[in-house]
Amino acid sequence: AGTSHFLAMDVETLVMLRDRFAANCARLHKSLQDAGGAEKASQCIEEYVSNFKGHQIKKGMSTRYTGHYINHILSSFGSGRFMMEESGSSFDNVLPDEQQV
Repeated sequence: AGTSHFLAMDVETLVMLRDRFAANCARLHKSLQDAGGAEKASQCIEEYVSNFKGHQIKKGMSTRYTGHYINHILSSFGSGRFMMEESGSSFDNVLPDEQQV
């Protein structure tokens, strides 16, 4: 089955569950408005980013996350394409090439 088949199945699911999704969206919208809306959210995000000092790696944790471990985790999500050795030390090449899909 190709990508178009999966896309059609996803659209069918969205149509079938439309009322449920609409109710959840309405509930989320109300919750966001009650919390202060988009303006308040952007202020909180900007404050968080301006105070962010970076993630602290706990002592002994850095050796756990080897390329093989990351490959194992990503393959469990069905990607199976990401290889730490292929992308080097950066994550520039993590996203799959859409032409290969």
